[in-house]
This record gives sequence, structure tokens and C-alpha cells, in this order.
Amino acid sequence: MASSAVEIAKLINYVGAGTVEFIVDVSTGKYYFLEVNTRLQVEHPVTEAVTGLDLVAMQIWVAQGGSIKDFLSKHGGLTMKGHAIEVRIYAEDPANEFFPVIGTIGNWKVPSIDGVRSDSGIVQNSEITSYYDPLISKLTVYGSTRGEAIQKLLHTLRSTILFGLPANNISFLFNTISSNEFISGIYDTNIVSRLVKKVSETKPESVHVINGVICATVWEWNQRRTLRMQRPYRRIKSGFRNVPDKRQNAQYIFNEKIKFDVFYEVLKEGDKETEFDLIIDAGKNETASWKGVISLLSATNERSNNDKFENGHVRISIDGILTTPMPCRIISVNVQSGAEVKIGDSILTIESMKMETKIRATADGIVNIKVKEGEMIKAGEIVAIIS
Repeated sequence: MASSAVEIAKLINYVGAGTVEFIVDVSTGKYYFLEVNTRLQVEHPVTEAVTGLDLVAMQIWVAQGGSIKDFLSKHGGLTMKGHAIEVRIYAEDPANEFFPVIGTIGNWKVPSIDGVRSDSGIVQNSEITSYYDPLISKLTVYGSTRGEAIQKLLHTLRSTILFGLPANNISFLFNTISSNEFISGIYDTNIVSRLVKKVSETKPESVHVINGVICATVWEWNQRRTLRMQRPYRRIKSGFRNVPDKRQNAQYIFNEKIKFDVFYEVLKEGDKETEFDLIIDAGKNETASWKGVISLLSATNERSNNDKFENGHVRISIDGILTTPMPCRIISVNVQSGAEVKIGDSILTIESMKMETKIRATADGIVNIKVKEGEMIKAGEIVAIIS
């Protein structure tokens, strides 16, 4: 493939940095031309790691009329040594068809390890918006062998801290790199679909439990809110207290082992979206169970220690109300109003951040579509109701 790439560049008199891509048929060993990217690409740190060359400097040198031969003679020639792997840490949800997510970075840190390079423009309190690619970091590791590079990458992913977003792909990357397929070196592009399910299966139990407690808290709050709206004091702010700094509270017991005391404040109450600030203290000797129908769109919980989760912000959809996770365009309406749908059915296809994804039913019932194909929709807008 390398020889073919050189021949292609010569045929078109190509000058400058570029990447020739091929696709390989593993059953026959044959490879086929895919495309030429006429620029430096996000993968260029891999080449830099194994050659020791600065490709950006080389690109500028050639653009100024210098020859590659002269550049290499000044920088020790061209040698390939060791092995490098690059992954991209993204603000996306692998469990939801890799749909991009938005939010504020609460805490972000990549460990400082020899042979590990992180190219990132993200810092604590950076906003991940719907207007740009949700890339957080290009993480490149170098080792003397492929096995060493894999182990170093796994350690780096395990040690990377990223809080504040509803989801990210770090667990998915870890599961992919640690899979027997990847380690063996014998894998194909379908490895992604085969491993997506593993992300949710290996998600720490504590995260599932905390999200469940948040769901229970929000559901019970909504039950009281519904009653409040039918009574004379419907205009009183949620959680009103004579003592302003006293939060609303709830208590739950999980699995007959852990007691959760929840203290929360409603920051912004609306018909379509309500924002909460929660502090959840986890006891160790008692229990919690909850009942209710709720669709959790997103939840973020920053863990300060083993027993305390705080700064939770939750976006919810209750009783089959489907909303948009971010500004988007309606590509297609996949069912008609009045149709009977089941959980998981594709209701709409939307486009946002150059990606298409499906909004699926969160409950069984009759659907009522609220939008039309081609419409531009804001984040949090109701697009369908399942009754």
C-alpha cells in the first residue's frame, strides 16, 4: 500500500503533505483505493511519533520551495521506529448511535506519561456546543512495540479524568483497545458495532444507581409539581422555604444495602425542560427502591469522593415526551401521527453537527408528531408525544 500511495502521488505530481487511504478485503488480502486527503490529517501525530519528524514544519518547508531531501538531511533522515496508536476522545454517546452531546467540562485531565501526547484545546469550564465538532482530544501513545503501545494507551485511558458531560467515548475506546480482536491485530470495521453494547454492560454500577436515584427524585418532584399546578399555590416557586438556603430533600434505598439522602434545588423550571442542582449522599447500611415512568435524556454527576456525588444537572423526558438533544434539522419523519409504536422504534431522523441520528420511542403507545421534515428545531423542543 505504501508503494501504491507513492505511485499515486507521482501520477498527479502531488507536492505537500497528504494521506492516501485504502480499504482491505481481509478474505482475499486485496486492497482498494479509497481517497486522497490533500492536507495534514488528525492522524499525523502517529507518523511523527514513529519517525521523529515534525510534519507541520516539513509542510511549511515544502510550501516555501524547499525539497524533502534537504529537509531530511537536516533532520537525520527518515527512519521508522516503534509503534504508535491514536484515539480521539469525543463528546458523544456510544450507547446512542454515537450521537454528539453538549455541556460544560467540569474536570479534565490527561496523565503526564512519557510517550503520551494529547492535542486538545479543551480546559476546565470549556463549553461543548452544537456549533463545532465535539472532539475533546487527539490522544497519541508511542511504545517500542505494538503491545507496549496498547498497554500504555489502556493505562492512559483508565487514568484520564473527564467530568461534566452527559456522555463520552472513553469507555468505548478502552473496551475496543482491550478487546481480543484488537489485541490480536485481526479485526475489521464491524468491530465497532460488535463492541458498542459492551459499553453499557461494563459501565460502573455506581453510575447506574446514581442515575436511578436522580430519575426517582425528578419523577417524584414532577408528581408533586402536577398537583401544585392544580391548586391555588401553583405560582409559588418549587421548593419554597421560609429558610432560603434549605434545599428540598428525598431519601431512597437501593438493593436493601445503600441509603441515599438527596438534597436538591430546582434552578430553572419550565414546561419542556427543568434544571436541577443535586447533592446525593450515599449511606452504606440501608436501602432504596423507586417506581415511575421516566426517560432520562442526560445526567452528569461529578464525584468528589466515594460516598458523595454532587453538581448534577438533569434533562428529562416524562411519559413519552420526545425532545431534541441539541439544535438540529428534521431529516425525515419515520412514522405518522396516530401510529402505534413500541419502545425503540425509530420516530424521527435528525441531523446535527454533520451527523444523522434517530430519535426513538421511549415508551409503547400512540405517537403524535409535532414537527415536519426540513424544519430547523432548537434544543429541548418537543418533537413527538407518545400517549
